[in-house]
Amino acid sequence: MKKVNIIIIFLIVINLWSNAQTKFTNDTLMNLTLKNDVNLKSNYRVLFIYLNDSSRKYLQLKKDSRSITSIPLPIEDEEVKNFSVDRIILIKNGFRLIISWGDWYNFNYREFDFVFRNNQYQLIAIKLKTHTFEPEKEIIKKKSLSHPILIQRFNLIKYIEENRLY
Repeated sequence: MKKVNIIIIFLIVINLWSNAQTKFTNDTLMNLTLKNDVNLKSNYRVLFIYLNDSSRKYLQLKKDSRSITSIPLPIEDEEVKNFSVDRIILIKNGFRLIISWGDWYNFNYREFDFVFRNNQYQLIAIKLKTHTFEPEKEIIKKKSLSHPILIQRFNLIKYIEENRLY
């Protein structure tokens, strides 16, 4: 009887331990609370998170405690060389996502401006900067989108792979 109790206790401890491991699989690398005049009724946050069970990181937009969208980011060095989320900063009525990637010969930098309009976040502007070191050349382009893109439809990997403005 004692052996059965010990085995049951052991199984319960293993089950509790495995559940605790799966509950704490996210690591928040950046957290920005979006407070401005247009969305005072809700608490919006932008999170840059890492899932411990994969090498993929995500940009997540939350309203109160509910996830609005999770944007997959390229896997550094596997999908995009030296990919980095440099900063997420507040701008008027929204936030700016700043990313970079490249190597010693080509360096790429993007800024994506999202603003709160019609009760949702939308991509309204993009800044593209590409620097080539041999030969030395820098290209800077800015574009305001005539048709804003809902953050739920934003595909960051597409903007990196195609290396152009839309």
